[in-house]
Amino acid sequence: MKGSVELPAGSLPSFASNKVRAELTVPYRLQVGVRNQTTDKLAIEFDLTRTGWSSFDRLHVTQEQYGFTIVDSKNDWKDVNAYRLGVTYDISQATQLRVGYTFDETPQDDDYFSPRVPDADRTAAGHRPAGAGRRNDAGARSGGAGSGVMRMRHTLLLSGAALLLAACNTTPTKQVQTAPTPPPADIRVEESIGFTIVETAEIDAAVRVDYDRALALIAQGRINDGIAVLETVVEQAPELSAPRVDLAIAWHRLDDLDAAEEQLDKVLEINPQHPIALNELGIVYRKTARFAEARQSYEAALAVYPGYHYARRNLAVICELYLADLECALASYEAYMKTVPGDEEASMWVAAVRLRMDQGG
Repeated sequence: MKGSVELPAGSLPSFASNKVRAELTVPYRLQVGVRNQTTDKLAIEFDLTRTGWSSFDRLHVTQEQYGFTIVDSKNDWKDVNAYRLGVTYDISQATQLRVGYTFDETPQDDDYFSPRVPDADRTAAGHRPAGAGRRNDAGARSGGAGSGVMRMRHTLLLSGAALLLAACNTTPTKQVQTAPTPPPADIRVEESIGFTIVETAEIDAAVRVDYDRALALIAQGRINDGIAVLETVVEQAPELSAPRVDLAIAWHRLDDLDAAEEQLDKVLEINPQHPIALNELGIVYRKTARFAEARQSYEAALAVYPGYHYARRNLAVICELYLADLECALASYEAYMKTVPGDEEASMWVAAVRLRMDQGG
């Protein structure tokens, strides 16, 4: 290492050159970490950093032309560790609590004190809620998965699952018969708009009224009341998938993932290619630490409609954060950005993935 030095007049002999030289060994740094997704909401991370300060045993600075010693400092420092523990907990879909603790050992003792490095062990702890910037799951979270364009976000790209209920049986008389064979669902894909799932069934007009009332209750935040009404709807119209999707989403909002998964499984028995159900089931799989199954579910939804941007975004996140498949993540983020080019947050994620790939992961 080379540089220059300025000395007070008369303090040292005058030199033709004020250039100086110093040789030193920079300390190595070894860092390892581990992350455990303990539950669908709780994750624990631990990080250990080892710094080899013992290699930085001496600082010797000389005048380059004559070899005159300017600084000769012995450090005799020791190798030390830094320990960091972090915990994240998903309070809700939009809020995550983060708690951290760190302990850094000092490499120097009293005999070789220097302001160049910390002169004492350091301990720090902190916590904060984090909502902005989280990679939340994307799906029919606003309710009404079977209610068409009006209840889906990004409606120009995705029309959702339109439910056509033909109220042919308008009398309140209840027919006693075996459960009908579910008719095949009509999945209509229009690349410039999205997809529509059309189901037809003969139902009592009162069931249609109850269905609308259940969605209204959920929209008002009365989720338990909405669930109670939806359960009567699916009982009276078991061959329809849309009310079950809405019921699954409602259970999901109450964090009852088992109940949500049960309904989604029944939807896929009725319609194995239901893209909304496949995407929602992928979210349930992700939250229950079944990451490979989540990926398969998102990919199945995209096989039905490749432009389904909710599923594409979720696939990118699962590949990046949980499966460490950066190629899948980058390809999925880029495909997502083609359908939602204004998502600035996703643009940052794309840049972060590219940086990680350039650095070798």
